[in-house]
Amino acid sequence: MINLCVLPSTASCRKAHRWLLEHRIPFHERNMNAQPLTEAEIKHLLQYTYNGIDDLISTKSNAYHQLSKTTPIEDMSLSEAVRVLSQTPQLLR
Repeated sequence: MINLCVLPSTASCRKAHRWLLEHRIPFHERNMNAQPLTEAEIKHLLQYTYNGIDDLISTKSNAYHQLSKTTPIEDMSLSEAVRVLSQTPQLLR
């Protein structure tokens, strides 16, 4: 079963949802606004990345640009970055 984590307001999430439906691929959808990833889930995802946190962050998001003005995620420790990602799902790709 595919777990599709979405932010309903984003075009890419709507496209992924539509594509899965069109290809009749079963999936479970999770609204990240209502149920953000936990810190443990983010750490689990990090196991599958090549570039760590950088592979999970949406650098084009408004949330990223706002965060960069105060405390760039690149300057945070891993545990701080994971905490921020769990609290701000708009930062995730």
